[in-house]
Amino acid sequence: MRKKIITFAIFTLFVVVGLIPSKAAFAEVCNMKILGVNSAYKSLYGDYGRVNNYQQNEFDPISLTTKYPCILVNKTNNLGPLSIYVDGKYLCDYDVNNNTDDKDIYSWGCDVESDTTSYEIIFNNLKSGNHRIMVNAKDAYKNSIGDFIDIVLP
Repeated sequence: MRKKIITFAIFTLFVVVGLIPSKAAFAEVCNMKILGVNSAYKSLYGDYGRVNNYQQNEFDPISLTTKYPCILVNKTNNLGPLSIYVDGKYLCDYDVNNNTDDKDIYSWGCDVESDTTSYEIIFNNLKSGNHRIMVNAKDAYKNSIGDFIDIVLP
């Protein structure tokens, strides 16, 4: 009798555990990558433009011709805002509709598609020399994904 009760309890446990969905069952494909960088410039009127010297994020570090890097970031829409770090220090959170620190970054453009969003972000206040720009994002389950790019400014 005791063996039947234990067997029934184990069977019930497996059934109950099988009915509870794990977060992996609802996991969506999450992708976020810094695709590359352009040099940008600031006009006398305060607006920005890009120099036609796009370089993919394949070289380490990437040398730019101006002091305003413009990075191209692509992420899936199920990820939250981008958390941006420069040289290991938190700079700001950035999203299409919520730029929390516009004195340090400027949004050149944004392209929203059905499943991905691409951002072009210009950094205003970086000094000459080597810099590492890191971008992180989290999904609904707080899983984090990130990428970085190393650049050299004149």
